[in-house]
Amino acid sequence: MTKKKGRVIEVLSNNLNSGLQQISPVAFDFEFNQVFFLDDEGEIQRRQKTEEDNLYYYSLSQKRKLDNDRGFQWFDRFTVFDKPSDGGFENEAQKRRNKKLLGLETYLKQHPDVSWRDAGGVERNKNCRTALFSIIDEQGIALQSINKAENSTKAVTIITEAFKNDKDEFMEFIYGLGFGNMLEVKTEDSVCAMMIAQAQMDPDLFLNYFTSEDRELTFILRKSTTVVNGEAPDITSDEGLYFMNGNVIAKGFDELKAYFKANPKQFAYLQDKHGKKKATKKAS
Repeated sequence: MTKKKGRVIEVLSNNLNSGLQQISPVAFDFEFNQVFFLDDEGEIQRRQKTEEDNLYYYSLSQKRKLDNDRGFQWFDRFTVFDKPSDGGFENEAQKRRNKKLLGLETYLKQHPDVSWRDAGGVERNKNCRTALFSIIDEQGIALQSINKAENSTKAVTIITEAFKNDKDEFMEFIYGLGFGNMLEVKTEDSVCAMMIAQAQMDPDLFLNYFTSEDRELTFILRKSTTVVNGEAPDITSDEGLYFMNGNVIAKGFDELKAYFKANPKQFAYLQDKHGKKKATKKAS
């Protein structure tokens, strides 16, 4: 019997840098207002669990390091065959294993803690309330690769064009993305190469900045916390704390942004000192 190619399913934990992740084996269906769970045979039971029921506990079994010092993420991959004949199973144990995985896929795609999106990015799990996890089928995995390649090309093109034709915007990218301190020890060409390498690994990091409503705010605050031409920064930082005139004004960069949104006069001073001399281009 010829074994056909199965469908690859990937499950991701969105809780980064955490301990071992396990998806609860008993869940609540908000759409139909009922409890459901996955039993040890891979069958979904839509009722209250009893003492006699054996649950199928599922933990993510693999861990991978993320790009750009973001830590690590738990994930898991498994392959399912929609028809027993497709798998060419040699014994009943393999068939039962496939049945459990098919049941697991169905269970996860309606679990309130699991996000399941289609190729267009639309949420397919109407029951999803907190996207602690994501489930991606083979089509979604392939789409991720295509999107990353397209976004990488877009990000690299924007950076390269700015480096060649718009010095002000290129310098904004350097500071806005946190590369400003590199200018003290490296040439602009070298920093450009570093930015391109980062964009190739994680294009969304650049594109999210490029299209952000807080783009100018982020750029100015990053530059205000960086040594520029040997001058001490207006805002100093130490272990996540931000200081201005000797006083702590924020714990973390998000709080720093909130502080200056609430203090427009102070931000205007930094904007006048560090802002670009011409308007920031908007994303197309």
